[in-house]
Amino acid sequence: MKEVTKCFGNVNNKEIIYRKKPYKKGDIVESVCDNKKILRKLKWKPKHNNLKFIVKDTIKWFDYLYNKDNKDNKDNKDNKDRL
Repeated sequence: MKEVTKCFGNVNNKEIIYRKKPYKKGDIVESVCDNKKILRKLKWKPKHNNLKFIVKDTIKWFDYLYNKDNKDNKDNKDNKDRL
Protein backbone atom coordinates (compact mmCIF):
# COMPACT_ATOMS: atom_id res chain seq x y z
CA MET A 1 0.00 0.00 0.00
CA LYS A 2 2.85 2.36 0.76
CA GLU A 3 4.22 1.91 -2.76
CA VAL A 4 0.86 2.75 -4.39
CA THR A 5 0.27 5.75 -2.10
CA LYS A 6 3.75 7.08 -2.82
CA CYS A 7 3.24 6.61 -6.57
CA PHE A 8 -0.09 8.53 -6.49
CA GLY A 9 1.68 11.35 -4.65
CA ASN A 10 4.55 11.43 -7.14
CA VAL A 11 2.25 11.43 -10.16
CA ASN A 12 0.20 14.31 -8.71
CA ASN A 13 3.23 16.20 -7.37
CA LYS A 14 1.58 16.23 -3.94
CA GLU A 15 2.44 14.67 -0.65
CA ILE A 16 -0.22 12.24 0.49
CA ILE A 17 -0.39 12.38 4.25
CA TYR A 18 -1.41 9.22 6.01
CA ARG A 19 -1.15 7.88 9.52
CA LYS A 20 -0.02 4.43 10.32
CA LYS A 21 -2.16 2.99 13.07
CA PRO A 22 -1.68 -0.19 15.07
CA TYR A 23 -3.03 -3.31 13.45
CA LYS A 24 -6.43 -4.46 14.65
CA LYS A 25 -7.20 -8.03 15.55
CA GLY A 26 -7.67 -9.98 12.33
CA ASP A 27 -5.80 -7.50 10.09
CA ILE A 28 -3.50 -9.01 7.49
CA VAL A 29 -0.04 -7.74 8.35
CA GLU A 30 1.65 -8.91 5.16
CA SER A 31 0.45 -10.49 1.96
CA VAL A 32 2.67 -11.97 -0.71
CA CYS A 33 1.33 -13.39 -3.93
CA ASP A 34 2.83 -15.15 -6.88
CA ASN A 35 0.44 -14.89 -9.81
CA LYS A 36 2.28 -17.29 -12.14
CA LYS A 37 -0.13 -20.18 -11.51
CA ILE A 38 -3.30 -18.19 -12.28
CA LEU A 39 -1.69 -16.57 -15.32
CA ARG A 40 -0.82 -20.03 -16.62
CA LYS A 41 -4.29 -21.40 -15.85
CA LEU A 42 -6.15 -18.50 -17.44
CA LYS A 43 -3.66 -18.14 -20.29
CA TRP A 44 -3.84 -14.40 -19.68
CA LYS A 45 -1.32 -11.65 -19.13
CA PRO A 46 -2.02 -8.21 -17.70
CA LYS A 47 -1.82 -5.49 -20.32
CA HIS A 48 0.28 -3.25 -18.07
CA ASN A 49 2.70 -3.99 -15.27
CA ASN A 50 4.11 -0.51 -14.67
CA LEU A 51 2.66 0.99 -11.49
CA LYS A 52 3.22 4.59 -12.60
CA PHE A 53 1.33 3.97 -15.86
CA ILE A 54 -1.50 2.21 -13.99
CA VAL A 55 -1.81 5.10 -11.51
CA LYS A 56 -1.87 7.71 -14.32
CA ASP A 57 -4.46 5.68 -16.23
CA THR A 58 -6.61 5.34 -13.09
CA ILE A 59 -6.51 9.10 -12.51
CA LYS A 60 -7.39 9.70 -16.17
CA TRP A 61 -10.36 7.30 -15.90
CA PHE A 62 -11.73 8.91 -12.74
CA ASP A 63 -11.29 12.39 -14.27
CA TYR A 64 -13.33 11.19 -17.24
CA LEU A 65 -16.07 9.78 -14.99
CA TYR A 66 -16.14 12.92 -12.84
CA ASN A 67 -16.37 15.22 -15.85
CA LYS A 68 -18.99 13.01 -17.52
CA ASP A 69 -21.13 12.94 -14.36
CA ASN A 70 -20.87 16.71 -13.96
CA LYS A 71 -21.82 17.23 -17.61
CA ASP A 72 -24.80 14.84 -17.24
CA ASN A 73 -25.93 16.63 -14.07
CA LYS A 74 -25.65 20.03 -15.77
CA ASP A 75 -27.62 18.76 -18.80
CA ASN A 76 -30.34 17.35 -16.52
CA LYS A 77 -30.54 20.65 -14.62
CA ASP A 78 -30.80 22.58 -17.89
CA ASN A 79 -33.59 20.28 -19.08
CA LYS A 80 -35.52 20.75 -15.81
CA ASP A 81 -35.19 24.53 -16.16
CA ARG A 82 -36.82 24.34 -19.60
CA LEU A 83 -39.94 22.59 -18.29
